[in-house]
Amino acid sequence: LTGRNAEITLDPTLLLDQNQWRQIAVPYESSTPFILCYYMPGDIIVNKSITALAWQVSALTGWRVICIGQKEYMKLHPLRHSIFDAGPAEYLGLFQNASFVITNSFHGTAFSINYRKPFLVPINKNLPPGKALTSRITTLLSTLKLERRLIPAGESLPAGDVLNLDYRIAETILQREKQKSISFLTDALVDF
Repeated sequence: LTGRNAEITLDPTLLLDQNQWRQIAVPYESSTPFILCYYMPGDIIVNKSITALAWQVSALTGWRVICIGQKEYMKLHPLRHSIFDAGPAEYLGLFQNASFVITNSFHGTAFSINYRKPFLVPINKNLPPGKALTSRITTLLSTLKLERRLIPAGESLPAGDVLNLDYRIAETILQREKQKSISFLTDALVDF
């Protein structure tokens, strides 16, 4: 719109590493591994998919399911542990200590990557891109070569070992993108 070329930088949450985020986080204490489900409202098909995938991972591993970002009435669900009062520090602690994450949130995806957690992101492929609101997630995962962590909503757990995620390639790309973003921001602020 302005006729200028826009530089694409990483989201600020990805400019800090997990050790820097750990200084802020309040660790979620759990004696057993858990699957963290982080729901963003809006697409009931995707939210149902998050729940279904969580139960599949739980059946496979025996891990319990912890949910954040849900509607208040979900407190009544007898089989899930929902947290409604997590502030920013507690939110970080949940991601830090999760064994697996399933989310449709950009920042849920970013913090899964920050903490190097295995994760899945269900997306509704039937929605046009403007309605799906997933472009930031798909761009990030494509940039980091992690697009295989996207799963069409309604599909079962993908074949293969989804419980582990090799971050070596993504780590190299992420470090390069961090340096590029920080250099651009530093130069832009100096010129300002």
